Amino acid sequence: MNFLKDLQDIESRFVFYELDQDRELGILNLKKGLQLPLSKSGIDKIDSDKIDLNVKVTFFNMAHIIAYDPTSKIAKMYVNFFRDIHDLDENILKGVFSDCNLSLLDNLVALYGYAISTEDIYFYNLLGKALIDNHLETASAELLDDCVEIFGKSNEILENSNAYYYLSFVESEREDYIKAYEYARKALEHNPEPKVKETLEKGMQLIKDRSDVQQAGKLLHENNFDLSLEILEETTAVSDEMWEKHLYLGENYAARGDMSKAISSLKRAIELNPSNPEIYSSLGLVSVMVGDYLKAKEFFETGIKLEPLNTDLLKNLALLYMRISRQTLAIDIMENVLNITPDDEEAKEMLQEMKERYNESLAD
Repeated sequence: MNFLKDLQDIESRFVFYELDQDRELGILNLKKGLQLPLSKSGIDKIDSDKIDLNVKVTFFNMAHIIAYDPTSKIAKMYVNFFRDIHDLDENILKGVFSDCNLSLLDNLVALYGYAISTEDIYFYNLLGKALIDNHLETASAELLDDCVEIFGKSNEILENSNAYYYLSFVESEREDYIKAYEYARKALEHNPEPKVKETLEKGMQLIKDRSDVQQAGKLLHENNFDLSLEILEETTAVSDEMWEKHLYLGENYAARGDMSKAISSLKRAIELNPSNPEIYSSLGLVSVMVGDYLKAKEFFETGIKLEPLNTDLLKNLALLYMRISRQTLAIDIMENVLNITPDDEEAKEMLQEMKERYNESLAD
């Protein structure tokens, strides 16, 4: 579920009760003429003459109207009403969610309505945290996109440590550790509460090392081998359990011609993550570079077993077969690649070249 894109028109779910007189609810004053939305599904449970006994239900319904269409005339009226209440006693609204189940869509929608109406970072952060919890329950990546938007709105109102702290967690879940580290650093800069500060300080080195390893990987793929290796060698012992670090070290060493170190690093990567086909692909290529074609074939085939539709591995295996004069197998593999990815222009060129070389060998 993408929460923010899943809001639908709910006008049909409500009837509106117009107050015929001012209502005094403790410190709250509901003005005559205010149109209170009442849920049709719960209308039989609500006595409109005793609307003050149903304040929580009424607030939730108001928040729904705002969340679904904050630009409507009725929603704008409620926005002003919420702000008045919030200025009087913000605990009235914050207390509404004290016993709510925030895994339920209706409650999330109501919370979103409060956030829009009050422009209070408390409600945006509470909603974002609820969406994170739902993501952890459902593994929905779309909810993480919603979290980024929600915490972004919180920071637009006022940059705050909680929003940055949760954004750091979200980006870690999305495996963008460069962003995660930047958000964690900003969270510490904005005077976090003691518990958040303690959590960040404990995990900061791990986040930084993950960020550095990821940055080194980007530089490696941009052929900036020197800076990539420099960053990797400066990471702390915390990063030694990250398979990505050893993969990037291996590829760096291979680019420098230090095959012994390359193989050692890549084997360490496999120890840490034996089910990752990318590592087997790199080990296969290094094996080709040192002339150990049998080992290269073993590595490529192991990777393909893990991910049969990995076209990079299939191409590498096909090139190996061409090198050891098994052209028909190479051609079969490349034709399979094009069955998987028909628009792969590189694969088309490779297949054409293989067929030409094969025909030349037959002519000889």
